[in-house]
Amino acid sequence: MKECELLLHVPSDRIAKDHVYVVEDGASVMGFYSLIQTQNQAWLEDFFLDPEFIGAGLGKRMWYHMVSVAKSHFIEKIEWESDPNAAPFYEWMGATKIGDTATGVNQRSLPKFQYIVSD
Repeated sequence: MKECELLLHVPSDRIAKDHVYVVEDGASVMGFYSLIQTQNQAWLEDFFLDPEFIGAGLGKRMWYHMVSVAKSHFIEKIEWESDPNAAPFYEWMGATKIGDTATGVNQRSLPKFQYIVSD
């Protein structure tokens, strides 16, 4: 976690203007997500769960919370790029893979997903 700290930093200006939610247990962050809304669409900029909590249902609860937030802000569609290892989770939650984005590093690409928010 310490090695990834800079990558997981969310600037205060984004916290002020975007939908950013943190799950914590006392003083430690267990996970967080952030949605950047543009009219009725959003970009899922972050959806991070501390590896210690993977498989405990926290990711699923975060996902349902995110969908609830999207509905309450009239977001109809969410898109994002994912770590390839997280792709099965997003597919299980009902997201559709819509392509891949080249990273420019060792021919690695990131799957791009879309989730249609329904009532």
